Amino acid sequence: MQENILSPYIVDVYPDKAQYLSDEEIKIHIQMFNPCEKEIEVTIKMIVMLLDDMIIEKSLTLTLQGQSEKKVVFSIPSQKCDWQGYGVDVSLLVNNE
Repeated sequence: MQENILSPYIVDVYPDKAQYLSDEEIKIHIQMFNPCEKEIEVTIKMIVMLLDDMIIEKSLTLTLQGQSEKKVVFSIPSQKCDWQGYGVDVSLLVNNE
């Protein structure tokens, strides 16, 4: 019999708007869910990439209450590049794994 192990997961990652002016602060929203009955400490790690170059790396450790949803917002300073596209990688680590 296969054991069903529940753990927190990322529901969605999205910017607050589609395009930013060169001097605007960028906000990335990360929505998480903890299906477990007990609270769990997690670390969110976000990396912003421009092609193959890492521009910014941020992390935040927080507690997710049992059977609850939580949203956090990372703010990124404006990048002085016009019409560039960026990639965002987000990881949710439980017990630093």
